[in-house]
Amino acid sequence: MKNIVIVVAAGEGKRFGSKVPKQFLKIGKREVLSLTIERFEHSLKIDGILIATLKCYKAYVKEMVKKSKFKKIFAIIEGGRKRYDTVYKAIKFLKKYTPENVLIHDGVRPVFDEKI
Repeated sequence: MKNIVIVVAAGEGKRFGSKVPKQFLKIGKREVLSLTIERFEHSLKIDGILIATLKCYKAYVKEMVKKSKFKKIFAIIEGGRKRYDTVYKAIKFLKKYTPENVLIHDGVRPVFDEKI
């Protein structure tokens, strides 16, 4: 895989003040995380997607991925205590894949321009 995106979705959203982390809130019938992943799923420039999420939401994310029929997701891993721990764990996980480019994207930001 040449271009891999790490979607960081391991935050608890404490400052947000919701019982559910932001990435799992729904806009209409879809989770914010699902909308974010969809953008990369349809991008011709992205070969693979790695999701780093909370341990307690890992099964939920797997089910969401299955329901949405995402094909580019090759792994869902447990995130760390802090964002930098999560990113570090994800980059370590990617070592065996030797991607040319790694993008890191926040799972709660589904609106972005593909040129970026």
